[in-house]
Amino acid sequence: MPGELGAELKPHDELKFSPDIPAYYRVRDVVDTSAGVDKMRVHVDNRDIEMVIEKIQIFMNGQRVSADEFLIDGADIKVYCVQERKVILSEIFKYIEIDPQRALGKKIKLLVNDAPAGFTTPLAEGARINLLFEER
Repeated sequence: MPGELGAELKPHDELKFSPDIPAYYRVRDVVDTSAGVDKMRVHVDNRDIEMVIEKIQIFMNGQRVSADEFLIDGADIKVYCVQERKVILSEIFKYIEIDPQRALGKKIKLLVNDAPAGFTTPLAEGARINLLFEER
């Protein structure tokens, strides 16, 4: 009979481990995340970038977690599904690297589709983003 990790063993009990059955679980084992991701393509300084857009948010005991987080026994899990998620310009910095020498002592100017932009400017599929470094 299957038991839990905290189960007390009695004399003559047999303990068997199976490689097919995990000894731990991740949030994804109890939460359906199949409809949780979209992708969007943008062009950053003439490079194509594919951005991952998470459409679900998972909270465990009040803290936002990824689906790969280890599950805590007795945890309070809440899942929110976002119908339409807006992507903002600052999210591109997860996908690109900026050469510190290029930016040293300069200010950054952001353009989206050739128009001045800020970190919270919304992005759309195929947006053209330019990062310019200007003397102060």
